[in-house]
Amino acid sequence: MKKWIQAGLEKKQSPLSIKHWIATVLTLDGRDKFTKVLQYSCRLLGWYFAALAARSSVAGGSSVGGGMLQQQQFYQALSTRFTSLYKSLVTSRKAFRMGRSVIEWDKIRSMGWGHYLGYFLSHPLEEGAVKDANNEIEDCGDGVGEGNRHSFK
Repeated sequence: MKKWIQAGLEKKQSPLSIKHWIATVLTLDGRDKFTKVLQYSCRLLGWYFAALAARSSVAGGSSVGGGMLQQQQFYQALSTRFTSLYKSLVTSRKAFRMGRSVIEWDKIRSMGWGHYLGYFLSHPLEEGAVKDANNEIEDCGDGVGEGNRHSFK
């Protein structure tokens, strides 16, 4: 049993191998997951540097030569950069999700439903058709009473 496990571990490649990262990032879901990791890492770093900037402004005041002021400005600049990168990655992930819907639309079209759905999306129901549908629903009662529980009015 130990030889079998050892042989399996010797054949297993490292997760840090560049081939695995490339294969993951080339898929739409893999790209989304990788971008999500970057997005939340940037958010964390933005909060971290904003806290360091606030702490250095409270603790130091202004020292000789303005060293604390420069440090505070440096931390604030890093916080701003990471926060703006975070916001850009949010937008990128939205675009990736939109790409996923295009893939799903292509799957629906390849199944033969594309023309059917395309027609109903380009020709919404008109007022008369909606009234006719409501009248049919009202007329489906059992004849007892004026209305029934299926009425939309």
